[in-house]
Amino acid sequence: MRVRLAGVTTSNDNAKIYRYWGYDDVCCPQDVRDAIAKCPADEELIFELNSGGGSVYSGFEMYSAIRGAGREVTAEVQSIAGSAMSVVMAACDRVLMSPVANVLIHRASTWSAGNAQVLRQDAQMLDTVDESILTAYTEKAGDKTTRSQFAAMMRRETFMTAQEAIDCGLADGMIEYDEGEESEGLLDFAASTYTGEA
Repeated sequence: MRVRLAGVTTSNDNAKIYRYWGYDDVCCPQDVRDAIAKCPADEELIFELNSGGGSVYSGFEMYSAIRGAGREVTAEVQSIAGSAMSVVMAACDRVLMSPVANVLIHRASTWSAGNAQVLRQDAQMLDTVDESILTAYTEKAGDKTTRSQFAAMMRRETFMTAQEAIDCGLADGMIEYDEGEESEGLLDFAASTYTGEA
């Protein structure tokens, strides 16, 4: 069973509003819970990830639902797993990357206003969120990358290629595409119809 998690990562309530107005490229924790509940036990559950992120707490809920699913879950990163979606990715037992896909990790951010006490509280909250994100990454990566190394990468706001994500332990391998006769035929057709005109 394949389930696409794409667009803005948001809360269940916000996803309903987006979808009511015709914006379908959103994903929320309920999408993950529904997929886990509906996927037969003898069928592989694959999440196709195409999201630059969004609400980190929605990402945390999706992470927890996947980790608590009691079954093996695979993620296929087709374009980008960024920000909150990189945390969702880290929850999956197996992560496969398209050769052109990216992963983005960075420190948490928020909009804030108020007096000095409020701003200090918000800063403390963001530090706590960063620690939770680091826990997700280090548990996925095992001994390939340390917590302090991930922290440095988050401070730099790091984009990774597919191979870099594999090397640091956030992903496990590449998606293998079937290069069969049909695709070769399409290439032959394109070559025969090219006129050299832009």
